[in-house]
Amino acid sequence: MDGAYTMKRSFTYILAALFIFSAASLHSDDLMLQPAAVVNLVRPQMISMQKLDQAFEEYRANQQRQNLPVTETKNTLLQILIENELLLQGARRHGVTVTDQEIQAAVNEQRNSVAQQLGQSITDQQFVQILNDYFGKTLEGFRQEIRDKLLVEKYVRSAKRNIIENVSAPTQQEVQTVYRQNATEFINPEFAHMRHIFVDNRNKSDQEALEKINRALRRLNTGERSFSDLVLEVSEDESTKFSGGELGWLAINDTQRKQILGANFFDKVFDLSTGETSGVIQSNAGYHIVEMIEHRNAKVLGLQDPINPVTRTTVYQYISNQIFVQKQAAAFNQAIDELVDALRKEADIRILL
Repeated sequence: MDGAYTMKRSFTYILAALFIFSAASLHSDDLMLQPAAVVNLVRPQMISMQKLDQAFEEYRANQQRQNLPVTETKNTLLQILIENELLLQGARRHGVTVTDQEIQAAVNEQRNSVAQQLGQSITDQQFVQILNDYFGKTLEGFRQEIRDKLLVEKYVRSAKRNIIENVSAPTQQEVQTVYRQNATEFINPEFAHMRHIFVDNRNKSDQEALEKINRALRRLNTGERSFSDLVLEVSEDESTKFSGGELGWLAINDTQRKQILGANFFDKVFDLSTGETSGVIQSNAGYHIVEMIEHRNAKVLGLQDPINPVTRTTVYQYISNQIFVQKQAAAFNQAIDELVDALRKEADIRILL
């Protein structure tokens, strides 16, 4: 098999929401379009030149968005469209159905994924606008693609259950091999776990804010009040005020929080040792007194180390999960290959280019 043929059988390509195309019914207006192919498994369905051109333009635009070369031809994409139609007709013959609730759940998942990438919540209207601006799609068109994707996925899982459900768990040797080959990638940066007393200088004069934080520091240094007492009495960080001023873990390479808090805050905080309390530290938001709960240096992680301080997932578990996902994808690819090969033998496929 050449590279192009291997690509068209790819699970990720065939099932990607933006590249599943349902062949239109054989309506009179479609008959006026030049056909590229006709696929007949349970009924004849035409793939028009217009649909092929649209598929190629969407593929080309997607490659450009990712700064990737356009390597596939229209002939390759036509084979993908043919195979998608074979799978859709196979799903219908198999009695596979998809509910509106399943479609909406998948649409919501896509919308939440977009919101997560943007770092903010988005409305239904904003999601529709993103579909149109970045992918040239209507919501109804996107829902149709989701419907087709779910039909194919259900069909493959049902028709090839023996392949899909018999994926073996990763062995210890497999995990260790992947770790040895990629050990230098499992590195934690320097981390700081801390709590703080905070005075905001954005809603008062800078002098007033500085005087307030300095008074708190004097009371702390003389033993008049404990750190926890001053968090409750003085701190203006409402999100940490009732949890002892707990800021959680901060990574030295966290560029987003460094931009928010400022380089001065990062420099001063990462100079502190475990158990040490700072003087007054200025950030972009105001003034802080920081207590370093734990300061961890950068380190290469072992197999039984957590992948970062905020999770219990170990490197071993992480690698094992990744291997299992890869095995599942390979099994799905195999299932699709077998189904498409069988459907091609049954179907009447006419290429009309």
